[in-house]
Amino acid sequence: MESAIVTFKDKNNNNTIDIELLYNKETSTVDYDVKFSENYSQNSEMDFIGFLAHMFLQTLQIEDNK
Repeated sequence: MESAIVTFKDKNNNNTIDIELLYNKETSTVDYDVKFSENYSQNSEMDFIGFLAHMFLQTLQIEDNK
């Protein structure tokens, strides 16, 4: 199992979104966990770092119809 953390940080207010990625070489699967900084949550209005994190996570999804 390999892992990495990708951090999106707003330079103006220090809000962060950390995405911990877990890669299983044997099954070629990627799992992830998302953590938000204090005073920032999944229910906050989407700002630029939220948009970037969302776009990043979408690139990890695999279409079932292929």
